[in-house]
Amino acid sequence: MGQTTSTGLPGILDGTDVIKKLDGESRVIDGVTVEFIYTPESEAPAEMMFYFPQFKAFCQAEDISHTLHNLYTLRGAKVRNGQKWSEYIDLAIQKWGGDVEVSFGSHHWPTWGKDTINAYWKSQRDLYRFIHDQTLRLANNGYTPLEIANMIKLPESLISIFTIGAITDR
Repeated sequence: MGQTTSTGLPGILDGTDVIKKLDGESRVIDGVTVEFIYTPESEAPAEMMFYFPQFKAFCQAEDISHTLHNLYTLRGAKVRNGQKWSEYIDLAIQKWGGDVEVSFGSHHWPTWGKDTINAYWKSQRDLYRFIHDQTLRLANNGYTPLEIANMIKLPESLISIFTIGAITDR
């Protein structure tokens, strides 16, 4: 990177315009309308997804991916909330599923076409909700985390989507 260290002061500037409404907020940035939804406790403690209506393009950040993202984090990050995560994806479906033509993420390839995108988003929503609901059901029946991990089996409707072959077909 640089040849020397910075001579300035280290730090992060405070935000001047904070997105915080869970049901969405719009901003015009350099002439481009961006519609945001704030998604705390999903992939990160402070995460958001956003839509560019004039381009029919949705940035799913890391809240929707072509694989199952960890709900229980292995490297010390806060545990994620599968119920809220699924609700945020459902909100995106309700708000933009009828118009979207491309969905892209921070670390994944884009998905094209409204019908394909909606099926993709719905499968992610259903995956996180299923795991959340079954984990709580089994915990309420006295099972331990290790036992729960070994007991949860995805329904065929999700297994057929989240296998190596199915993921590469998107």
